[in-house]
Amino acid sequence: MQYGGCMMQEKHIQEKLYKSYPYFDIIFGTHTINKFPEDLYNSLFKKEKVKDVLDIDGDIYEGLPIKREDKIKASVTIMYGCDNFCTYCIVPYVRGRERSRKPEDILKEINRSCKRRI
Repeated sequence: MQYGGCMMQEKHIQEKLYKSYPYFDIIFGTHTINKFPEDLYNSLFKKEKVKDVLDIDGDIYEGLPIKREDKIKASVTIMYGCDNFCTYCIVPYVRGRERSRKPEDILKEINRSCKRRI
């Protein structure tokens, strides 16, 4: 069983998972998605329990594969995180401060997405 995403960045969520579901294989956060293939390998073949969560704002990793099933539209992320600390929102706490992607990387992703649709 794997748990991933921004909620895993919260210490109390991790602790709750450890107590409630001790049989997990992998816990990973949004800042370590680039290492997921390695974490999955270690879990499957080395039989390790993997906890891969960083408590930082995180880097932006370009070139990760994106599976898009829709032939007409595609969402393209232009920034990660948030600098607004709205009372109802967890994003700035778990995804870190706002970080923008480089314009050339955004355009490359758009071009790749368009080529796949032709």
